[in-house]
Amino acid sequence: KVIDLVRQRAVQTFAEFERTGRYSKLNYRIRDHFSLNELLSNVVRRDQFINILAPSLQTDTLWLFYYKAVKELPAPPSTVLPEVTLSPEPELIIPLVYSDTLPLMFPREGIYMFSPDSLIREGLILCNFGTDHPSMTSPEAMIPMLAYIATPEELDALLTAEKPKLTLDEFWLARTGSIERSKELIRIYYNRVLFSNYYFSSYKAGWLTDRGMMYIMYGPPDKVYKNTEGESWGYKLPPVQSRWGAGYTVQDEYLWFNFRRQKSVFSDNDFILNRASTPISYWDIAVARWREGKVFRLDNPDELK
Repeated sequence: KVIDLVRQRAVQTFAEFERTGRYSKLNYRIRDHFSLNELLSNVVRRDQFINILAPSLQTDTLWLFYYKAVKELPAPPSTVLPEVTLSPEPELIIPLVYSDTLPLMFPREGIYMFSPDSLIREGLILCNFGTDHPSMTSPEAMIPMLAYIATPEELDALLTAEKPKLTLDEFWLARTGSIERSKELIRIYYNRVLFSNYYFSSYKAGWLTDRGMMYIMYGPPDKVYKNTEGESWGYKLPPVQSRWGAGYTVQDEYLWFNFRRQKSVFSDNDFILNRASTPISYWDIAVARWREGKVFRLDNPDELK
């Protein structure tokens, strides 16, 4: 429970704990191999060494299952397509002699699952999303997330450019025609990427999730409702004036996007957008506005024309 004394508000949330099974991820702790500090995130870097602590398991062997990183883009909000999920079968299965002092390093992007049983696909999950996660500061890392606003031809040229920084700058400059406006647009776009990676990463990087896509393109929602089954994001639309006699009233309306919590052994932070519930999303207009060098806003009536 968090209490804001200035605003006189209290926020209370509940976390689910299920430690009844031998294969629960809560049986594990991870720590930095050199500093011995406990790590609270399941995101690891390529050059990071960690130890896995699982004293309650009383096992001599941990099985490592490696899955390739999920790189596919989510479909636009009004497009109903089959959901892209993680392959049920791992690329590699490696037995490891368990020791809480064994230094482990994860050089390849992807998902690493640890289990005390070679036949059980459940346990500790660690993810390597690349060296620049979550901030994405190098030109090579900044280019792929332009897939939401770039054409396939533009994206291919960016990905194969000999000078990626120059090509990336030219892409944004072509949107605005001004260096200063391009800098501001870049700041807003990649700040949203950063927040998406920080808050919405599951077994794939946050910017590749449904919530990340919506946050990058539409910005922070004006209203958020959460429950154990999922969450709903409300974006304010232009106000509607209703006339009654000599006066009129102004009514706020919202465009709602509903996300369903997806049960998965790979992540507790996986949410799927219910595309059928929002047939009108203004996605094409949002893409067009970004390509015109503008930050799209749903509450601006001129944006929806």
